[in-house]
Amino acid sequence: MLDNLKTKRCTIRKFNPSDVGGLFEILSNANVMRYIEPEFSRNQTENFMQKYGLCEEPKIFTLIYDKSKTLIGHVIYHPFKDDALEREFGNGKVFEVGVVLAEAYWNRGIGSEVIGALVDISKESGISAIVLECDKDNLASARIAQKLKFVEKKSGDAYLRLFVLQTKQE
Repeated sequence: MLDNLKTKRCTIRKFNPSDVGGLFEILSNANVMRYIEPEFSRNQTENFMQKYGLCEEPKIFTLIYDKSKTLIGHVIYHPFKDDALEREFGNGKVFEVGVVLAEAYWNRGIGSEVIGALVDISKESGISAIVLECDKDNLASARIAQKLKFVEKKSGDAYLRLFVLQTKQE
C-alpha cells in the first residue's frame, strides 16, 4: 500500500536491510527520541527494523528526501488495535499513522506533508479512521494532528495524547 508513495518532497517505501545505518543515525539521536523512548543502539535499530520494517506486513516504512535521496526518517502506518475505536469505526478499519524525522529535517513541514499523504491514502483505501498517538509533551506532533483536523480523544494513558481523524463517512 505504501511502497513508493510520493509526497511533494519525499518517497515512502519499504525498508531494505541496507537502510540500517541511516535509521541508526536517526534513532540514536537523543533529541529525536525525546518523546519516544531512550535512543537506540545499533543492535536495537537492527532488531526494530527487522521486527517492524522487514517483516511480511510492515508497520514502519522508510522516508526518503527526494532531492538528496537521503533516508530522513521512518513512517508508521499499520492497523491500530483499540476495542472502543474498532466498535466505533469497524474492525480492522482503524490505522495508526506517525513519522519520526531526523533532527536536520524538523520545522520544514515534512511531518504535515507526510501525515497528509497518509490521510489521503487511507481515504482511498477504505480505512474508516486514523490515529496519531504522541507523548503529552510532544507539541510538534499535536500541532500536526490539529492542523490536519484530527480530534483529540481521551487516552487511557496519562502520558499519551490520542488524536483521531475519521476518513470515511458512514
